[in-house]
Amino acid sequence: MSLRLKEQKCELESAVVEGSAGLPQGDSAESSAPAHAESLVRARYATLQALKYSELTKLARSKGISEGKINYAALDSDDLKAAMLELVWAAEIPGLLKA
Repeated sequence: MSLRLKEQKCELESAVVEGSAGLPQGDSAESSAPAHAESLVRARYATLQALKYSELTKLARSKGISEGKINYAALDSDDLKAAMLELVWAAEIPGLLKA
């Protein structure tokens, strides 16, 4: 996993935890919200990791990532799948933060 991808993953996990900081701790449903959100983020990331390079490329296109970015990521990387995973993950983060 590239350094940039690790940074984005940490930022997302921090945002999930910080977003739940104001929840009351007395209600078990509310207090488990951060853990549930984090598990959803981890599950989505694991799902993306399990995809093949070609599937990640199709997903990147469906998320509106330009062919130029896809091609540049492929040319600029020794690990094509990791590069595509990084592009898709970066596109997924805003949607995950809203959920």
